[in-house]
Amino acid sequence: MKRLIILLLSISMLGCNENDQNKIDSKSTLHQFEIKNADSQNEFNTTVKPIIENGQLNVQKTMAAMNLQRLEYDLKLKDVGISTPLKKVSSKEQKNVDEKYRLFLKEHLKDKILPIFRAKYAQVILVDYELLNSKDYNNIEFYTKELINSETNDMPLIIKGLAKVKEGRDANSFMGIKNLALKKAEDKMSQNSKLKEIYISKISNTINNSEVNGNLKPELLLAIRKKQINDLEKQINDSKEFVQKIKEL
Repeated sequence: MKRLIILLLSISMLGCNENDQNKIDSKSTLHQFEIKNADSQNEFNTTVKPIIENGQLNVQKTMAAMNLQRLEYDLKLKDVGISTPLKKVSSKEQKNVDEKYRLFLKEHLKDKILPIFRAKYAQVILVDYELLNSKDYNNIEFYTKELINSETNDMPLIIKGLAKVKEGRDANSFMGIKNLALKKAEDKMSQNSKLKEIYISKISNTINNSEVNGNLKPELLLAIRKKQINDLEKQINDSKEFVQKIKEL
């Protein structure tokens, strides 16, 4: 998310004249919104659509909408009432935080904030509330599944969760969550591979000057897309390693 904002700011400063400072040709910048799908940081991924006016991307209004959504998410997450413990937690505190998590989940099942909530607080409960070190295998399975469904990039924690589920749950339960993790990882790897091919074709179009770049300098556009491809390659390799570790369990 931070990367997206920085890129948009850089493009707007480098590519616009005084009368058009907040607008950039949409064909040269809409692809920037795709990068959220390949961002290595699990932050507040925006679901805001680019705001187009007169065939151009209005950077100022789009970023304002993104910031508004971020603020909305922040306010909702404050209602969760789960904080990182500063000392060793009791079983009563673990039960209390589990109840808060499930209540928020129930009340926001169709909310766009749900993946963010899951990624943040399932991790907090598994690690900071030491659920992963317990023998509460049912809840370990539940929160590991929550992490998987959040599409977090915390692959090492998911592997630890899967190993604990294998240790304490029946074979059918383990195979169910293992196959879910495998499918999510493979789907993400496929998605990033397709996105990589799109960016490679965009580089070819940039070099051949067949793409409309608006006010964006071709050299800058080329550098941005090479960076996107490198990021995607890293994520694809990470996913391959993750898939292999899942299969080995």
